[in-house]
Amino acid sequence: MTSTNPINRATLCAMASRRYDAANIAHRYACMMATTINVITKLHQAGDPLLGPMLDVAGWLTEDVEHCFASELDEAQLQMGKLGNEGLAS
Repeated sequence: MTSTNPINRATLCAMASRRYDAANIAHRYACMMATTINVITKLHQAGDPLLGPMLDVAGWLTEDVEHCFASELDEAQLQMGKLGNEGLAS
């Protein structure tokens, strides 16, 4: 099946770059969450009073990552819509 909207190399590079950026953000947030969960586990085992504030940090990170990826998703949908509507020449 041939495409009626050919995509050029620059567009593919831009799309790959956006995916790389999103994956990089996901990796950084996953590392932060893993570290936070490790700290929370140790605080819980020790009965440390800092457990509550660390749970607040975990909640903030979770909310922040949700907003970040919602923004990335919105931007990706806009870009895909432009590709579908404009039909780039090769």
